[in-house]
Amino acid sequence: MTTRILFPAALFLLLLQMSCAAPPMRPPPVLPAKDPESLQPQILDHPSKKVYNLKFFSAWDGTLQSLRETNMPLTVQDREKGIIRTDYIKGAEFRRLEKAFSSRYKYNILLSRESETRTALHVRCLFEIKEKNAVSFGGANDLYPDEVTGLEDELRQIIESTLRRVEAARPAGSKTPEREKAPPPARQVAPVSSPSPKIFLLTKKNAHLRESPSAESKIILTFKPGRKVEKIEESGIWVRVRIWETTTGWIQKDFLEEAPP
Repeated sequence: MTTRILFPAALFLLLLQMSCAAPPMRPPPVLPAKDPESLQPQILDHPSKKVYNLKFFSAWDGTLQSLRETNMPLTVQDREKGIIRTDYIKGAEFRRLEKAFSSRYKYNILLSRESETRTALHVRCLFEIKEKNAVSFGGANDLYPDEVTGLEDELRQIIESTLRRVEAARPAGSKTPEREKAPPPARQVAPVSSPSPKIFLLTKKNAHLRESPSAESKIILTFKPGRKVEKIEESGIWVRVRIWETTTGWIQKDFLEEAPP
């Protein structure tokens, strides 16, 4: 009888001792939630930037104007943070190691105040590729640094063409309030018939925009594949096109194709 009582008691004491010796269980650490914006590439760390003698609001308006004139698809316009983001743009298709690839890219654009009268422009391209029949794209900035640099330089030139004009029209020391612009005088014009619809074309490959229809003419810009331009006229193997609503030039017809509606 005594044995029956002592054995359960001894077993209970042994289990109690083992539980006291075991290290206490701790809950897993709680990791802070990631802000979706923090997952975006940090364009502030990008080494290339251009600084303009413009107040922030003038630089902001000029940048947006140039992007809209180029039909750039915008997804974010946060003036308080100075951030503009574009949607994805279809890039060139190419072959590598006997495989066909598609590409796409988008831009992060940042305007930051250097001083009261100087604003810096940062342009960062996010370049992605995928196999022709694959479902999703993957980042390829490290694989194609020259392509990324070329796309960034191209957009920077587009924006700079507008900002330089704004700089020239607003000399340093001007007392005109930055956000106040006198409306242009109204002009009386005779009624005209409805204008013909605009015709847009896309570059099929790297294409030079030249000052005149000649292979020896000065190159204004070099477009990457997929750049949308407005057709003005044709002359032989050359097509005169317009970009940014202000700049015109000539591109060889073989480098162009009709843009989808």
